[in-house]
Amino acid sequence: MNISDKIHVKINQKIFSKIDDFLDVNNIEKREVLLVSDMNIWEKNHHLFPKNFENNFGDFLILENPQANDFNIKKITKKSRNFKYIFGFGSGTINDLCKYSAFKINKKYFILISALSMNGYVSKNASIEINGHKKSLLATLPIAVFADLRILKNAPERLNKAGLADVLCFYSCQFDLILAREVFLYQINEKSLEIQSKLINKFEKNYLNFSWQDEKFLKVLFKMILNSGWAMTIAESSAPASQSEHLLAHVLTMKYGDRVDDFFHGELISNTTINCLDRQSKILETFSENLFEKLIENYFEEIFDENIFYKL
Repeated sequence: MNISDKIHVKINQKIFSKIDDFLDVNNIEKREVLLVSDMNIWEKNHHLFPKNFENNFGDFLILENPQANDFNIKKITKKSRNFKYIFGFGSGTINDLCKYSAFKINKKYFILISALSMNGYVSKNASIEINGHKKSLLATLPIAVFADLRILKNAPERLNKAGLADVLCFYSCQFDLILAREVFLYQINEKSLEIQSKLINKFEKNYLNFSWQDEKFLKVLFKMILNSGWAMTIAESSAPASQSEHLLAHVLTMKYGDRVDDFFHGELISNTTINCLDRQSKILETFSENLFEKLIENYFEEIFDENIFYKL
């Protein structure tokens, strides 16, 4: 199943007419929709929106410096009970809040993304803090994902870099999954790796030609991010996009929370991915010659270029 078979996806300049078209085609009245956003994101981008855009919807909930936690989930679920749809405008935090709130009260949601900061836009899980503990919880898929190139260009470059790192940890994930298959007979969902590797391999060959404000690059990163999230959805697991590098990042966050708070998730992942790849190369040295050659052929020589990470 492709993403487009399940979710309406559109990236464009001045996306708002496309959003209106989507609502019309699906018989969604704006008065049935609760718009949810982050104060900082809204203030940074509202000049790119049509005049009085937020007033066209049933209601508008703007959160100040929101965290993805049960406190804000209660705010959204309470506010959205009289609406059929939740429309999020934001990135990781807003997306997690909206997709989990929609799941809790059986609503449909769609998202206009403010940055290419992470890979969870089309995954069926949300990272939510419950009673002070971060948990990965079952959530609902969006019915649509929209991206406006002007908004993506307006996003902090650090956020888009973080999103790229969240995608490129695929290299570490693929190694861990191959290792698990060879050692523990783990059954890999091959499709979940295939949909990521095709575009990532193309990106690797051309990344030096891209810049962070390049629209072509932003479109490629948008697709890579969606593919990464979709890989988790079709595998019914985070395994295709989260392995040892994410475990290491989680441990660092638990042990040194205050010292890593200033890092975006993807920035931390870029560092742990490099660390894990270094250790994975040492693991290869301990295996038999045949397995070593097999993994080298399928992995390092063909698809790994550490310069990508240092370019971040």
